[in-house]
Amino acid sequence: MRTIKKQISVLLAVLMVLSSIMTVSFSVSAAETTGGTVTVKSNLCDSEVYNYTASDKQIQVKYYLQCDKKILNMQGGIYYDSSVLKVADTNTEETCIPAFVSGNAFINFDLTNKALFNATNLNLYDFTSQGVFVTVTFDIIGSGDTEVNLDVDVITATTANSYLELKGASDIDLVYYGNIAADKFAFSSDAKVIPDETKDVSVFGDIDLALADNGSGVYTGVTDLEAGTYTFKINNMGTTYCSGATFTDKTAGTIYNSKWTSATTLKASGGTYTFKYDTTTNKLIIEYKAPSRAQIFGDINLDLQATKDANIYSGEIELEAGKYSFRVMNQGVQYCGGYTFNDITLGAKYNSKWTSASTLNAKGGTYTISYDIDANMLSITYVPTGAECGIVGDITLSLDATTNEKVYSATTEVEAGTYQLKVSNFGKNCGSGATIKNSTNGVVLNPKWSKYLTFVATGGTYTFTYNIATNTLAIIPEKAETVVKVTGGIDLTLAKSADENVYTGTTTLNAGTFTFKMNVDGTDYCCGATIKNATTGLSYKSKYTSSSTLIATGGTYTFTYNVATNVLSVAYAK
Repeated sequence: MRTIKKQISVLLAVLMVLSSIMTVSFSVSAAETTGGTVTVKSNLCDSEVYNYTASDKQIQVKYYLQCDKKILNMQGGIYYDSSVLKVADTNTEETCIPAFVSGNAFINFDLTNKALFNATNLNLYDFTSQGVFVTVTFDIIGSGDTEVNLDVDVITATTANSYLELKGASDIDLVYYGNIAADKFAFSSDAKVIPDETKDVSVFGDIDLALADNGSGVYTGVTDLEAGTYTFKINNMGTTYCSGATFTDKTAGTIYNSKWTSATTLKASGGTYTFKYDTTTNKLIIEYKAPSRAQIFGDINLDLQATKDANIYSGEIELEAGKYSFRVMNQGVQYCGGYTFNDITLGAKYNSKWTSASTLNAKGGTYTISYDIDANMLSITYVPTGAECGIVGDITLSLDATTNEKVYSATTEVEAGTYQLKVSNFGKNCGSGATIKNSTNGVVLNPKWSKYLTFVATGGTYTFTYNIATNTLAIIPEKAETVVKVTGGIDLTLAKSADENVYTGTTTLNAGTFTFKMNVDGTDYCCGATIKNATTGLSYKSKYTSSSTLIATGGTYTFTYNVATNVLSVAYAK
């Protein structure tokens, strides 16, 4: 035991040098923070990076140890940048090195850019189960990317389980320095960023509303307001931002400034208001949702919200396959219709004198229920479960993703008839008051429009293609080969070229003047231009009626027509 005590005494002497270091006190003044990262690292474990923002107050860093041997003593330091981080006043030996306070332990926080510590215990420290090796809480006082680094100078372990089992010097020859220890001990780390509750973003004044960060610097809050006039200002991390603007119910983006002092005035019609404040641009958006004047109740309970059309209220709900009975509440009055709907209806009349509930036989999916509070007409459309984009209404069709991430398309058989359609664009039903006769290369729809697109089909196979970015729908029927002709004073049928949209044909003409029109599948396309022997490109339209005039000098003439762009070129050869 003499040898053992001598070796321990030497180690203690080395370790306790740290305790005798003269403390050097310093102070750091807090600067305005804008955020950054903290890299938590060590010479004994991998690094991890943590983000912090201007609204965060502290970061708590922890290092863990697990070892199958008992620990006799250790020495190390935590190193950091004191221009960004400051050791919090709440740190003590008990909180920072809790596993070591049962022995002789010391930690010195009063050093610039570092906190040094050591500990020793002849009764040994037990880390056979993972425990906290050292933890420090830092106040965030600056900004930018920084790091916290645990550097373990020495750690001594023993195969003995207690002081009484120490039988020889070999029992404590497990002394490791620096990186050598990394292979002998299981070290790990983590950290927790603590927000500063005093650094919030809120609306205050007549409206008292805390806003929460959505992760991108935009703070959002929702509140219900009765009809009336409200004045308010914005608290942005403890600084008041103002705008003397006045608006009714909503704003698409009002700028606020800390130098301005006038409060904002909101003239509220009453309803639900969503405040969105961007702390980077200091721009406020307010979205407004009018109170529901129509509800679905029964097996389906849904508040219908106002749409662009003042009398139309609409709502969306996910339903599993099944049978649902329901009634309608229109401005506090019950309206009924004893109908049975299979997934959809584009117009069912309801009456306050009727009492029977309606039944919806649902295949399952996203259902949009709309109600006209003046005409008391109900409509239901749906998109099947799993469909992201689809045709709804008289035709229900899921559109499939294509190689273009913005374009969805599908093909289906449609019988001759007139159909009312909308497009569900990821849950938003887009409508249009337009009428499409059998085909369209592109009609624009809008989620704010409640009217249905009227599609008059001659029957056959149709491909529906929708661009979710531009809300443009194309309907193209599969049909026999397109017939393109030059008609009138020139009788010429054009043949399809290698380009499927381009048709061409050649004819011999004597010198003279010829009038003609272009005809595509029986529809005349016109342009009242005069062509002197040849043209490189004239645009034709079906709504024009005047014939074109060709003044020919005589020879061979090649007509080339693009049915996609409706552009004609005429080439001449002697």
